[in-house]
Amino acid sequence: MRSEQHTLWLEPYLRDKEVALQKTSRLGEILGQTHGEPSLILFVGKSSKSKALRYLATPLRSKRNGRHCGEIHLRLDAGAQSIQSRRPLLFADGPIPNVENNVRDTEQCSDLEPVSQNLQWAGDDLNGTLSNIYANLLSPFTDIVCLFLSDFGGLASIADFIALWLNNFSNRSLPPFCYPRLLIVVEDSTTTKSDKCWESRWKTKFSRLLRKKTTSPINKAFSYVGIHHLFTNDQIREEFCYLPLKDRLLNESDAVRFSRIEQRMHFVGKHFNAFFDYAYNHFIQNTGKHFNFIRASRLSNPVSPHFKRHLLNFVKQFQTAEEINGFALPVVASCILLDSFPPGMHGFDPVKIFQTLYQTSWRKAMEVFSRATRTAILPIEEVIGELYMTKFVTSREGFKQSHRHTVLSFKDTWKDIHSDSTCLMCLCRRPEYGLPCGHSFCGIDIQRFGTVLDNSPHRFTVQSCFLCSQDTQGAQFGFKPKTKGVNVLGIDGGGVRGVIPLQSLLLLEQKLKPYLPEFPVQDLFDVAFGTSSGGLIVMAMFLNGLPVTECVKVFENLSHKAFDRGFVSSNSIFSRLRELLISYFADSLYSAHNLEEALRTQFGDEVSLMDHSAATSRGAKVGITVTGVPNAELVFTNYNGVGSRLSGSGYRHVLSDDSSNRVRVWEAARCTSAAPWYFRPHHIDGVGTFQDGGLWRNNPIDIAISEARALWPTIVEPDVVLSLGTAMATALHDVQQPRGLWRSGFITRCLESFLSTMDGQKFYDLPNQWNRAAEEIKNRYFRLNTQLQGKTPALDDVSTMAPLKFETRKQYTKSKSLDELAERLISTLFYFELTSRPIRNRSHISCQGQILCIIGPGHKEDGKLLRLLNSLTEDGSKFYVAHRPLSGPINSPANIDPVTKLFRVKVELRIRDLDSLIPISLRIGSNKQSMSEGRNISASRFTVNGLLEAQGWNNPFGRADHGPTEPDDLTRLARECKGASKVAKRRFHGQNNNTPKRRRS
Repeated sequence: MRSEQHTLWLEPYLRDKEVALQKTSRLGEILGQTHGEPSLILFVGKSSKSKALRYLATPLRSKRNGRHCGEIHLRLDAGAQSIQSRRPLLFADGPIPNVENNVRDTEQCSDLEPVSQNLQWAGDDLNGTLSNIYANLLSPFTDIVCLFLSDFGGLASIADFIALWLNNFSNRSLPPFCYPRLLIVVEDSTTTKSDKCWESRWKTKFSRLLRKKTTSPINKAFSYVGIHHLFTNDQIREEFCYLPLKDRLLNESDAVRFSRIEQRMHFVGKHFNAFFDYAYNHFIQNTGKHFNFIRASRLSNPVSPHFKRHLLNFVKQFQTAEEINGFALPVVASCILLDSFPPGMHGFDPVKIFQTLYQTSWRKAMEVFSRATRTAILPIEEVIGELYMTKFVTSREGFKQSHRHTVLSFKDTWKDIHSDSTCLMCLCRRPEYGLPCGHSFCGIDIQRFGTVLDNSPHRFTVQSCFLCSQDTQGAQFGFKPKTKGVNVLGIDGGGVRGVIPLQSLLLLEQKLKPYLPEFPVQDLFDVAFGTSSGGLIVMAMFLNGLPVTECVKVFENLSHKAFDRGFVSSNSIFSRLRELLISYFADSLYSAHNLEEALRTQFGDEVSLMDHSAATSRGAKVGITVTGVPNAELVFTNYNGVGSRLSGSGYRHVLSDDSSNRVRVWEAARCTSAAPWYFRPHHIDGVGTFQDGGLWRNNPIDIAISEARALWPTIVEPDVVLSLGTAMATALHDVQQPRGLWRSGFITRCLESFLSTMDGQKFYDLPNQWNRAAEEIKNRYFRLNTQLQGKTPALDDVSTMAPLKFETRKQYTKSKSLDELAERLISTLFYFELTSRPIRNRSHISCQGQILCIIGPGHKEDGKLLRLLNSLTEDGSKFYVAHRPLSGPINSPANIDPVTKLFRVKVELRIRDLDSLIPISLRIGSNKQSMSEGRNISASRFTVNGLLEAQGWNNPFGRADHGPTEPDDLTRLARECKGASKVAKRRFHGQNNNTPKRRRS
């Protein structure tokens, strides 16, 4: 917003007999058009103050007629060069606390576009609140507090005002010598020259008066008190009278700036604005705690809540002070520096950061050692300071490069240190990805230290282990784009009936074929869970990367091997009795030998769930349900249980704590397929004994959705949810079944009761299992299940696989639900991200963005993207933004980046506010459907606020993954301003801290 628009910044007022405080976006608007590190000067007074500001600052403009008492306005230095200056000078213009008449209705301030919150702790005391705003909200950001003697009516009234300030002051967020300076302006037309003695007399008089008002010393809130003589004379042009005051203000400001620069507490514009927003929220809440700049800088990127546990996991592997000093200390110090200084972070003192955020965890970790050992351990503050100076300040390495070099310097030591419960690269998170050497890393470190692959910002390759430097054979890792939603797949268990979901997937691939020929259907899903046979399918497709056609062959072959009884079975009572006796005495009807041999062949003997796989190369999260013996509801996953889950989820993850006891893929498959009666439970050394997950969740789709929310907490609902069943039976109630010992006996009833619990369709049909009440959410959920007449086939009846495949194809070949599902999946290949920050205009907010596609140069066949775009264009498909079509064909050459070859469609947005819902959809085949049937692209409908948060642009102090926090043009601007503090320091060098020198702006 330009400077000629309203200047109102803060205003306390009465609302419902309670003080409320409004804050407009004025500060951000000013700093958005300036460079460098701002200085704030607070003017408090009446007419004399306003007269001075007419010559020092840009004009005051309010959006209302007249000015209400209590308003604090914010203006820029009147000099035309201020916007381009490396030290923009800001003037806050506030009244003397005497605002009894400032009682208004909320309707009177509705045109201010403010953030307004009640101060429940303030009651109805407007004067006390205004003084509190000065003393505790504005003070940490202010260089000078300037008071005009004539406005207050005398020095005694100023002493009253400052005494109230000192009594209210509780914000010790800065060192005392960084506190603002107090400057009292004395207007006098008789005195032609002021000297040190003149100023000293006034200061002595003021100190004497202040001591009568309060016992608090002046240095409790101010670093210096000065008296400025403002000479007024009718024979001199009025604006010239204020030039000496301007010089004095600039020199006093330089003194404060120099002190804050020395303490690393002086901020660039975007940090200044962000800190003030945090301080405003802190002031509103009035928690009783001091505002802390270091803690505030980590509000959007907090220190891991598990850092203490991970630090303890690491240090307890060592026994002696020599090991700690020689290895652990440098590694921990480097990890702390890496976590403390992501790109964009303010350059705080690293030792103070440690003392504020990490010291408690370090002291707790040191308690595992004896007193003698602790005494011999070097102070970690010294190690942090030395590492900061040698690696960053002296060598000018970035913190990421410095950390990489530090840990690699111990590569031989790392070969004997492994952990699957703590990422040893950062000591902040649980690892998710295992490498061949046995080390494992979190996703953040894969993104920070990996190499971007094929120009795609979401795919990385790791050529060698970050710790021991062992070759990884080119392991690749994919990550979901931050503004993309998720598609979820769940496959029921059902023994040989697993051919039904496989046929459903084949039919889905056929529907997708005109647009995505030879595109693996599993690449359309971000999360996939399976139970029993469904688990085998999920692991084969996602972990091994097998196409569906190959999965069908593998599954049928495995079924024939697993369900080979070694004798001819029949329905006679003697055959059933033999099965019962075998199952009872052998603990299973079938030997596990054939099943295990087939699983080892398919998944490998030593491949673990954490190892690199086809799933990790594209970022898919895979899980299977199992049941612990004797009774526990558990899941195995390929991501080591990472994520944020609410307590009471009802199930637990089977976790790996060390590379030596990782769960191998074939064993996980063996556990989930160990259906009681058919196969005995499977025991994994050091982990536990497990059996079929269908005993507690044969339909795992709700687990898959729950895990998607745990992995990406900002996603409210998935884009597409596909649940695949393994047949549902239509009971023949009109046929009376004859009773008999075998047909309706106790054992048969128990077995049928167990099989009934494994009916995934019953679970899906239960009310309140899904958040599907809203119509716009219902159409995201799909359930494909083949309906059979009579009972469903037995889990081991391999003779029914061919008829089941035929029946499935018969029922779904012309299914409209498959058509809709295919269209929705195609639409979710596209997602939207911002390319500029929103700009507020008078009637709307505008911003720019782009529609992207997850198919890009990272896929093996370069023609897949072009084939998709050409097919969409040929049938008249179009993107719609807010129900308006985008011009031009989808396959336009302008939509392909000439360098990266990525798909990008530029979009201009005009919205009412940042929380307005924005729909972007894809109409596939415009001649076939109405606009109402357009399919939302991924994560649509979204808000600009949501996009800013997802893209990390609300993190002005940096992101954990070291990703961008602003558009490229703003990043360049920040780099241009990096030298601002050096300029201020050079200018002030040699000046006395208490004796101002006159200067011209």
